[in-house]
Amino acid sequence: MTDGFGPRLGRRRLLSGAAASALGALAGCSTQLFEESPPTIAGAGLRAATSGDASAVPETLPVDIEASFVETLRAGARSKLDGTPAPFDETEIPNGVIRERLNGEYDSARRSLRDASGAPTSYERLGHAARARTSAHEVQAAWAGINDELTVADLRESIPAVGRDVDAAAAEHAYVGDDPVRAAVVHGQIERRIGGARRWLFVP
Repeated sequence: MTDGFGPRLGRRRLLSGAAASALGALAGCSTQLFEESPPTIAGAGLRAATSGDASAVPETLPVDIEASFVETLRAGARSKLDGTPAPFDETEIPNGVIRERLNGEYDSARRSLRDASGAPTSYERLGHAARARTSAHEVQAAWAGINDELTVADLRESIPAVGRDVDAAAAEHAYVGDDPVRAAVVHGQIERRIGGARRWLFVP
């Protein structure tokens, strides 16, 4: 019986091959194992190497991020929050668990809005702005549901339109970049987020 990699190995042949490989590796490095002393480092040198603050590595992208795009996200988040009476009190949301959850999202959105303007790199500002919009949208949608302005049926009816937006974003995605490694990381994240959006849209 064969597969794509040639004749299928039996369990006994596979184990014997693994054992032979392991023994060969040990035989080849036995001199190093038993004749050489392990590397050492002086305690003073170790303390000197690990003292002080860790080096900061700025988060960046291999493409430019327009400041106007980040500001558009921030403006959208602020508009969503302004459309609600958040932070909520007991009169507006009597259920303490729901109230705590939405007030937590409100605080998260406000914090991300603040961080989006003071982060050191455009990549970090973009991340904070996107998180602010996500939290603000959850607050807005939840408040609309509490006021009977948004129903489950409304959400189901919106799925096709959101799906078209996701498809449009996927169609605009182009595989570009001068650095293959960094480009692979970035494009992998884009693909993961597009796939995640499509999975979230699935309603059984």
